[in-house]
Amino acid sequence: MTNLQSNIQGPHWDNSSEYPSLNSIEYKNDLKSVQQAILQIQELTKVISKNIKEIENLSNETAKEIVKNGQEIFTIRENANVVASNLYVYTNCIVSVDGKNEIAKQMITKCQELHAQLEQAYKPLSLFLTLAPEKILHDYLNHEKTKTQKFQIEHERKLKDFLLSLDEETLITSLAIDGHTAWDNLYSNISSQIECEVHMPNGTEKMGIAKANALLQDASPAIRKAAYIAIQNGWEKNTEVCAQALNALAGWRHTINKRRSTKTNKHFLINPLHENRMSQETLDSLFSVIQEGKQIGQKALHLKAKASGIEQLHPSDLFAPAPHLGSKETQSKYTFAEGMKIIVDAFAEVDPKMAEFAEMMQKNKWIEGRLGDYKRPGAYCTSFEKSRSPRVYMTFMGGLGDVSTLAHELGHAFHHWVMRDLPHIQTNYPMNLAETASIFAETVVGNALMNKAKCKEEQFPIAFNNAENAATFLLNIPARFTFEKEFYEMRLKENLSVQDFKNLMERSWKRYYGDTLSEMNTLFWASKLHFYISDLSFYNFPYTFGYLFSLGVYAQKEKLGKDFYNKYVNLLRDTGNMTAEDLIKTHLNVDIRKPDFWQSSLKIIEKQIEHFEGLVNYTIKK
Repeated sequence: MTNLQSNIQGPHWDNSSEYPSLNSIEYKNDLKSVQQAILQIQELTKVISKNIKEIENLSNETAKEIVKNGQEIFTIRENANVVASNLYVYTNCIVSVDGKNEIAKQMITKCQELHAQLEQAYKPLSLFLTLAPEKILHDYLNHEKTKTQKFQIEHERKLKDFLLSLDEETLITSLAIDGHTAWDNLYSNISSQIECEVHMPNGTEKMGIAKANALLQDASPAIRKAAYIAIQNGWEKNTEVCAQALNALAGWRHTINKRRSTKTNKHFLINPLHENRMSQETLDSLFSVIQEGKQIGQKALHLKAKASGIEQLHPSDLFAPAPHLGSKETQSKYTFAEGMKIIVDAFAEVDPKMAEFAEMMQKNKWIEGRLGDYKRPGAYCTSFEKSRSPRVYMTFMGGLGDVSTLAHELGHAFHHWVMRDLPHIQTNYPMNLAETASIFAETVVGNALMNKAKCKEEQFPIAFNNAENAATFLLNIPARFTFEKEFYEMRLKENLSVQDFKNLMERSWKRYYGDTLSEMNTLFWASKLHFYISDLSFYNFPYTFGYLFSLGVYAQKEKLGKDFYNKYVNLLRDTGNMTAEDLIKTHLNVDIRKPDFWQSSLKIIEKQIEHFEGLVNYTIKK
């Protein structure tokens, strides 16, 4: 590693406050405590399992016993969930940094099995609460602890027509570890161990895929293209496994949905919409506006190509840094400390408390940003539930895009942080609303940089980054959604081959990217982690939802002035306890089932791209 890389790359995180190690007595004791909780719940659910078929005709005495046991089960399960989550997060943090840590990989499976057993033990009560008559449910919720569960239960009851028997529900939960979750684990193992041979201008270099991905932000087109080709070659060798994994994941979901379709057909989009707590009407409204926004995204890429002095961008150019234009060069690389200062200063413009939070994350070593050959690619935010402390994971290479990614993940972390005093069950917010805080943080940093820019040359790289965001959320994310939707429709009839996946991804990219690229990334289906997450399907539209929603939220900043921060925090705190429609109606007085709100956000993006166009024309003429 060069001195420059050493100076630029991010810090290592310190998770020793949670557990000293995987072999520590603290870690082992927490494993035992979850196992004991499972046994307690199993004992308390016996009366529920015995009487669930007679749920409409329970005696008063039995109903009271079930309510009492249920309230106790809820408390035990909540506490056990916290510990089980802590164990998983700690273990996953180790695997993320070192994909060859065999002990950690074994313990990941153990943690997943423990979680499945916990959910399996809780299943009788979960099923009972979803089907229970209103009178019994009212009695159950009439308790200091369980009343916090009201929204979640009412939301789950919306899907009660798709529930199976207790035995079938328990079987599905127990089979998940060796079913769809196993394919998720396999993909994670593969992605962390792929070695890429990057034919750099000064010689070939072997590296892990996370490091190769980071090179896609290099200023050199030759290095970017070399990295892209190496990444494609790395995934090409694993396409058969990836195709099998995707087919199996979709097949699993289709089989379960078909079995659940006893009263009405369960479409494959019902779960993603339910998990994101939004309606089909809202999704349709969002995508009707995205079709309008496609031209804005394409314009952004045409302008990026023009600014780079080429006819069309190559896929390896999509995350390239802004080219140096004009007589004044702008900084192309930032040390981690410089990147953090940019973020802290920008957060301070929202509120000093937000800036203090970012500084605390850095001081406490809650950020992982190192280079590593066996690091998992990508970036994420997670949180230790016992200490209510968030963690950020990424590979920091010093580009403006890395600063934006860091701001994005710190936005997620801030979301966790402002909810830390709420009951745990009210902190489980959906993915579409999760993206609100992250993209808001990116927007804050980008706009702060733009406002501080002293000349058009300094504005240019920030506007270039805005164009990248427009293309990502108005082209790439919709292309992912289109790919996944068409794949799920095709998978109802048959398995797809590697070539089928390549053809489908090419069609999806062409539909949105049009003539902006010299070629399409036909292996994007293999390289994109989000398609392989076992607990989630369609992890794509939430990003564009969050992008447009966060712009709408940011637009309130100037209108509300000093009142904005508290209103923003209150909105974030309600994300775990409301539907998307109710949340936005409550805090912004807007109906997101109609296109007006989304169109107003689109106009903000359009103005950003118009500004970018002016800068491109200015710098070229100059």
